Amino acid sequence: MSSTQIDEQLTITHTQIIKALHHLEVSIQKTRLLSVELDALADEQLEAFESLSSRFSRTVDLFTSKWLRAKVLKEEPGFRGSTRDLMNFAEKLELIESSEKWLELKELRNRQAHDYEDSRLSKLFNAIRAESETVLNQLRKIFN
Repeated sequence: MSSTQIDEQLTITHTQIIKALHHLEVSIQKTRLLSVELDALADEQLEAFESLSSRFSRTVDLFTSKWLRAKVLKEEPGFRGSTRDLMNFAEKLELIESSEKWLELKELRNRQAHDYEDSRLSKLFNAIRAESETVLNQLRKIFN
């Protein structure tokens, strides 16, 4: 990817992240007072949690897979590392505060995409609700 292409990717992704942060914040507000016990949720409430989960995943993906990767490639055009390598390099560049935290957020995103058992969904929704605040706060520092 050329430097111009990287700059274009950063500009496009920046705009996408700003929109994603707004949508994530709306979902956080909608689910703030809801129970995470699935049996206690009406369909509309469950839909609100599913929307929060989707928006959390999209925001984490946009930031890590698109924006962070482009920033790292801009600094180190030959970079070809794993996700862990990417996070470590991003922390070294002071793009993120903690590579371990962002690896945890990526793992939570992965669990959300593949966990369908009702017995674990309550814990998953609760974790996503808590970590959505973290994502929102950390990315607002970068993108505001």
